[in-house]
Amino acid sequence: METGNHPTSSMGFAGSLGSSVPGAEVNVVMATIGQPVVLPCNISWDKPFDPKSIRFYWQARKESDEKGDYPEVVHVYNKGEEELDRQDASYRNRTTIYKHLLPDGLLSLLITDVKAEDDRTQFIVNIRGRETTKFQSICRTAVRATARFQTPDVNVSCVESGGELKLLCTSRGGFPAPTVRWTGPNSINDAVTTLTTDPNSSLYSIHSTLSVNVSAMATPATHDGSDYAARRPLLANVTFTCSVTNPALQETADASVVARDDCGGNGPRRCPRDAFRVRREKNASPTHRAPPSVNERAANGRRPGTRHAAYRPCS
Repeated sequence: METGNHPTSSMGFAGSLGSSVPGAEVNVVMATIGQPVVLPCNISWDKPFDPKSIRFYWQARKESDEKGDYPEVVHVYNKGEEELDRQDASYRNRTTIYKHLLPDGLLSLLITDVKAEDDRTQFIVNIRGRETTKFQSICRTAVRATARFQTPDVNVSCVESGGELKLLCTSRGGFPAPTVRWTGPNSINDAVTTLTTDPNSSLYSIHSTLSVNVSAMATPATHDGSDYAARRPLLANVTFTCSVTNPALQETADASVVARDDCGGNGPRRCPRDAFRVRREKNASPTHRAPPSVNERAANGRRPGTRHAAYRPCS
């Protein structure tokens, strides 16, 4: 926050200089949409405060406005009175100053309900003292409006399209526009991501679909030339993660799903969660084991050449 470190002016106060000074710094304030935020402004009076002799007003400009121009009237204080009828419509019933703290040099502005439209808006105070007709610009402040995205929801389904696995990631309620990133095996395809905004709040929702070619992720896996596990799907127990990053907050929300679906067969359908799990005997080790020998299979009453485990198809 900029404070009154400058020499006392002939206007009856000393304050931090704003946009009227080339190269003046901008105080950036992070705000949450739907919540209040205070735009700070402190000055030092060089004489006892007299409300009847002071006039100041907060003004604003959007990024689209010409540089140096602050066309929006946000809040006006004129010789002891607030002139709310002079506010631009977008700020009516949304701003407050601390009148009881004006004698202490506090000109800060409270915006009671931050909106997405306030994002990247620059504000400035123009103030005139008792001994001059000129205004001085102080307390230049920029607002970054933000909202956190909900933790993403990731779902898995199979579709009949050459053995594809579809992963859908959704999240909503955030601002500004996020970046969406999928992580998983190297052979995943590019995701298709759609952003939409709520017509009332301007908050973003994301809908990101990732297609995975299951057949491209399976490799032959035989043991000693036998027909055991003719093809072992590499997709089994593979984790896919959807990450949604808010660039203003530099914050990432993510969610993961473990894909276990076998996408063979006909027609769109939901695969069982354990479609890629190997059927095992009771108390069997959870890790992949070498197939039993011919003698072991014979001892267990199994015909030589049969498989001791198989992958369950989608149904």
